[in-house]
Amino acid sequence: MPIRDYHFTFVDGVSRPMLWVRVSNPQDPTKCSRPILAKVDPGTDVSMFPSDVAEELDIDLTYAEEANVTGVLTEGQGRVSKAKIESLEPNYSLISGATQTSDICFIEGSGLFLLGANFLRPFVLIIDYPNEVFSITRP
Repeated sequence: MPIRDYHFTFVDGVSRPMLWVRVSNPQDPTKCSRPILAKVDPGTDVSMFPSDVAEELDIDLTYAEEANVTGVLTEGQGRVSKAKIESLEPNYSLISGATQTSDICFIEGSGLFLLGANFLRPFVLIIDYPNEVFSITRP
């Protein structure tokens, strides 16, 4: 690790701090997602992904904690479960030291991929909006 001066990504007409990640089932590491572009969002308490990612990874949400999600971009019901998140370079190679198992709120019908404060908490995050770059490092 570190992620230094990682350039913002232009999505939907807006330049944003986004990071390529791969998500896997901590109970079955052979089950992992395709690379996913997720928004770095320290204002979101818990990382959020669409529920179809949990289905793809065979993460059983039957007994997962229910969560009422309210925010600027989404509102609805979700279920919180652990998943392993690996940070990736734009060429999809693994960024060493930037992997973590944390809670993800899987939201039915959502298209959001957000890396929230629970994923970011062990790191130092610097977002340089004027230069459209961000850095994530270990303290």
